[in-house]
Amino acid sequence: MRKIVFFLTIAICLASCKKKPEFVLQGELQNCSSDEILVVYDDPVSKLDTIILKDGKFTYTFSPDTLTLFRLVSPDMLKTIPVFADKTLHMTLKGSFENPVITGDGENGVYGKFLESLQNLKDSAADRKSTRLNPVTLRNLVCRLLLEKKTGSKEGRNN
Repeated sequence: MRKIVFFLTIAICLASCKKKPEFVLQGELQNCSSDEILVVYDDPVSKLDTIILKDGKFTYTFSPDTLTLFRLVSPDMLKTIPVFADKTLHMTLKGSFENPVITGDGENGVYGKFLESLQNLKDSAADRKSTRLNPVTLRNLVCRLLLEKKTGSKEGRNN
């Protein structure tokens, strides 16, 4: 009987020592104007939490019951980053609120890839825009060509 009670006690102790699954958010933000970031939960009830940055780095962990959506809010309250938290999910945030680089499991990884593809689209659009002639340059070119045609001279033209 004593052996059974002893083994049951050990089993209960081992079961209670088991670590709860946690969501882990690790971040390193550049050019953050404050040493605090707000965490805003909206569903099912509104809650507010604060993350303290140390040299721009932080780790935020908690044990959600189900999939939970919250937002990281910039110190100036103008930018937000959505975060999907669930048991055993991990997320890494780098960069800034203006240009976040997100990696992680589940929905966070999908969102990070989405942001990366948007940045690639912006970059390619900027490249195309920079190769176009702006109106002033185009007008100057047309004026020069008309002047050359009228005078028959190619003086001052760079080849």
